[in-house]
Amino acid sequence: MTDVQMVPVRFYFDIESGKFADLEVVSRASIELVSALRDFVHFAEPTIDLRMTLQQGDKGSLDLKAFVKLFTGRTDKDKANRDLVLQAMIGGAIMFLLQLTGNHYGDKILDHIDAYVEQWFQDAPETAELSQQEKAAMCAEAKGVLEGAINNKTAVPHMRKFYAEIRRDPAIVGVALASGHENDKPDTIIPREEFSDRAAEPLPEEDETKRTRTERMPILLIQPRLHADKKAWRFSVGGLEFGARIEDEKFVDDMLSGQLPVPAVEGVYFDVDLTLTEERHGGAWEVKSRRITRVHRVIARPEQQDLLSSINEQSDSSDNNQDDSEDG
Repeated sequence: MTDVQMVPVRFYFDIESGKFADLEVVSRASIELVSALRDFVHFAEPTIDLRMTLQQGDKGSLDLKAFVKLFTGRTDKDKANRDLVLQAMIGGAIMFLLQLTGNHYGDKILDHIDAYVEQWFQDAPETAELSQQEKAAMCAEAKGVLEGAINNKTAVPHMRKFYAEIRRDPAIVGVALASGHENDKPDTIIPREEFSDRAAEPLPEEDETKRTRTERMPILLIQPRLHADKKAWRFSVGGLEFGARIEDEKFVDDMLSGQLPVPAVEGVYFDVDLTLTEERHGGAWEVKSRRITRVHRVIARPEQQDLLSSINEQSDSSDNNQDDSEDG
């Protein structure tokens, strides 16, 4: 079943009095903003089709009120809770992108994002009928997704390009991002004098020789482990075969006990958080180890979807009740 969730967002361009914004500049800048948001959404749900549709623009400024459209294929049963996680995550992503300067952000913004997500689940009308336990579980999931997407830094280049674009148009004297469609002028507007710093390329971190990052992706199962011995399973991505330990103990326990059966057929994929440890050699990063910190669900070939529908529901159910694993 395919459904559409619409999340209201606002791109506010403060225009100098008596002048008009360059439509070409605004268009290119908006594309970069959408791309940055898409990176956050796809970290949470790689299979979601995200589109941005314009609702209106107000006079006196360029106030673009738009909707993020999330096209999902989930069942009604698990869709409602997951949609709430995505709504809170998008609000937190917008808060982060607004505060991002170049490649840098302060620790306080991460605390503010956590506080925002917690408050959202307490105050949003959509969560009124949820228990405190349900709110806490979804809140933890939303914060975990935001932390992973922020640490990946894939949205950072899009925001640099965004500020580089609007810097080209002298009529744009400020910019703001917000969730919702309020009509008042935004409280926080980034002034034009900050555009250059936010568009600047970060200085290389020459002392950094090792890093850890996490990506959510579907990986093809080649060889499972049928014992809880912490040894590596075999997987493949894009034709590259590799070994990786599964650190999601809940998933392993459910699989070995038979509560979450994985069919012994060709073409079974795991939707996972894959953590990569890399070292830099000769200016290039080389992957030294891979580990799976979380298994979100089992994915089969199209002809096997009916067989695995119940498996996916069980996986998503357990997914909502476990804490996010730590990166690093």
